[in-house]
Amino acid sequence: MPLKRGSDGRLGVAGGGGNVINNYITYAPVHNVTGTGEELAQIKKTQDEDRRAFPKVIAAHIADPNSVVSKSLSRNTQAARRR
Repeated sequence: MPLKRGSDGRLGVAGGGGNVINNYITYAPVHNVTGTGEELAQIKKTQDEDRRAFPKVIAAHIADPNSVVSKSLSRNTQAARRR
């Protein structure tokens, strides 16, 4: 992806033009574990629960204007909060 310096001096990825905004969050932790079949099954169950809950957790942080996530997005993007 090409880099481009914006009018504010920040360096970022250059888009393909137009008003298209793509927002992606990648959640891909790597866990190397050993244990019994029962222990590994419990770990997999916990990972599956976390994976299902993750979008709701992020949405809640974005919705809260005082959260660290929301403040970071406000500082680092051109997004405007709808009121």
